[in-house]
Amino acid sequence: MEGSDATVLSISELLRQSRPFSATSSLRSAPRRRRRFSPPPPESSRSEESSAPDSSPRVLTPLDHAAMLVGTVTVPVGDGDGHPSAALKCSSNGTCFQFSDGASRICCDVVDFSAHLLGKRIRVVAFNFIPFKHGGGFLEIIRWSFAQSQGGLRPCSSSSALPLGSGSSSEHCSKAPRLMICGCKLCRSRDVTKVLMENSNGSSGSHVYSVPEFVYFCGPASFWHPAITKLIGDVVVLSGLSKKLVYIGKDESQVMFMTTEKSLLHLLETSSKMLAHERTSNEKTGDCSIYTGLVTGIYMQGMVVELDKKVWLLLTDQQFHPPHSLRVGAVVRTSSSFTQY
Repeated sequence: MEGSDATVLSISELLRQSRPFSATSSLRSAPRRRRRFSPPPPESSRSEESSAPDSSPRVLTPLDHAAMLVGTVTVPVGDGDGHPSAALKCSSNGTCFQFSDGASRICCDVVDFSAHLLGKRIRVVAFNFIPFKHGGGFLEIIRWSFAQSQGGLRPCSSSSALPLGSGSSSEHCSKAPRLMICGCKLCRSRDVTKVLMENSNGSSGSHVYSVPEFVYFCGPASFWHPAITKLIGDVVVLSGLSKKLVYIGKDESQVMFMTTEKSLLHLLETSSKMLAHERTSNEKTGDCSIYTGLVTGIYMQGMVVELDKKVWLLLTDQQFHPPHSLRVGAVVRTSSSFTQY
């Protein structure tokens, strides 16, 4: 079993070391020759979460022994009033996942993300750790496996449902993501079982996802923001939603969907991607559906991001709090952006 000889570290041990490093549960790949390079966190005005107090290293030093973490990844924990819990100091305002080993909690991101891992006990067999100057830190999970699986395999099921509305009944709502839905009679039906069967096992390719709809994630569901951004391009099924008529101005109205305490996010066995191309753009209109690139610079308090030393990403939402995973050296994917030539 992978990592059988690895030392299981705790979050408190990571925080006590207070230095950036990378670790893996197996040293068979000769770490002295093949090191995982990773630049420091982005320059930012968030002084309370700047990089380590020493001289900003350009690489993360790997541990000289095998190590792993055991715990659970969850969406941000709320305080009951629709705001991130003060128990974990994080200026990203609910845009980071959280990793807990049962005794402590830390901000994290998952490179090889699967929504099936949320709330499940996992082994983190490769990771980077970056401490913050005034306490706390950020965990970058590179490789993981379920703790109860055999040989590191991930269990599969035809579909699984994750409750979005469990917890408090706060009416706080996050920004509504836009979903492109299939307008056929089956996909708009209330029979969730039939919809799941039709969209599983690759059958979703026969559907056309072209009808835009906005869904407001309210109460506990508002903390699902980091998970929803990871699912961009995936085909999912949302059930237990309610409709509300929203008035825009005096004469215009529009029907919106909102989550409820009974809302469920259904994950399909086969993760069907609606978007096939990693880089597509239209030079005439300036529309850019997807661009994937390496972050080579972050400026203006995180509102301007340089990709591949040639593309500038301008974040126009002044209320947006960049997650800790948005750092120099990270690979990011943008969608539904506008390109100026």
